[in-house]
This record gives sequence, C-alpha cells and structure tokens, in this order.
Amino acid sequence: MNSSTPEPQSGVIDFKDFTKRRMLHVVLPLFIVSIIAFLDRVNIAYAGLTMKENLPWLTPEVFGMGAGIFFIGYVLFEVPASLIAARCNAMHWVARIMFSWGLVCILMTTMTTELEFYIYRFLLGLCEASLYPVIYSLLIPNWFLPKERAKAISLMLTSLLFSNIIGGPLAGILLDTTFFGLHGWRTLFIVEAIPAVIFAFIFAFW
Repeated sequence: MNSSTPEPQSGVIDFKDFTKRRMLHVVLPLFIVSIIAFLDRVNIAYAGLTMKENLPWLTPEVFGMGAGIFFIGYVLFEVPASLIAARCNAMHWVARIMFSWGLVCILMTTMTTELEFYIYRFLLGLCEASLYPVIYSLLIPNWFLPKERAKAISLMLTSLLFSNIIGGPLAGILLDTTFFGLHGWRTLFIVEAIPAVIFAFIFAFW
C-alpha cells in the first residue's frame, strides 16, 4: 500500500479567500452606493446656503416643507419597493434606484416654482425608497453566512460616517464652483448626481 500523503483536491474551496472576494465584490460596491445615496440625500441642506439667490420664493417654511416631503415619498414606497425587489434581481433593483434618484437630482436644477420643489423632493424620496432594506435584508444575507453578516454590516455602516466626513468639505467646494455655466446649488446637485447615474450601470453588471 502507498502510505504517502494524498495531494489536496483541486475542488476544495478556500473559504477564507472566498470571504475576502465577497467583501471586495459585494461590500465594496454597496459601500460606494451608500456613500452616493447619503450625499444626495443631505445635499439639500448645503444647497440651501445659495438657493435663495436664484429662488426668492424659497422661504424657511418652504425649504423645511420640501426637506420633509422627501420622507413622505420614502415611507409610502418603502415596503412595496422592498417586496418588488425580493421578487426580482436585487442588484438590478439597486441600480434602478440609483439611476432614478440621480436623474431626479439633476432635474431639480430646473425647478422655478415652489410646487416643482415639492414634487422633486417627493419623487426623490420615492426613488430612493427600499435602498437600505434591500441591502441589509436581501443582498447581505444572500451573500454572507450568519456568522459573517455582522462584519459585513459593520463595514457598511462606516459608509455613513465616511459620507459625513467628506460631505461638508465637498459641498463647500462645489457651491463655489462653476460647472457648464451653472453655479452654486445647481453645480452641487449635478456633480453629486452624476456618480449615481454612472454607477447604476456599473453596479448592474458588477
């Protein structure tokens, strides 16, 4: 009998390497998505510093109402959108969310009336609804074992802290930048929305 040690089978999975690759190919794109989403969600607070220069009707009351209307659309579509995502490709659903909210952010630069401001803010909440439920209840559980999810989720949550770190300085730079003839809050909305539109296509085929 041959007592030599058998060679390792080529079909054996290296779970440690597999976990690293999932962190790279799943958590990293979701991390980027979360940063883009958070920046687009809070940029209205920074844009308000210069919006009154072009929109005299934007009183503190109108601004506060518009900021709050975002969450009405978000709440109304949160559960239905999550149920739709559970029945289709969750990755493609996140890509749809990014593309639609990026488009609405760009369209906000064209608003001229109080009603348009309210409509765009409502649509923005409608477009972004279900993003985080899909990430935390569908994508991460589908790709990570229960013992691995805490690490994946904790890494994801740091994206919100990172967004806060870069959000303020970035907004300050963009508010003082001219982009294709646009200045101030319009530049902020467009430049921060373009990554959402572009990354939607990247994420769909990641």
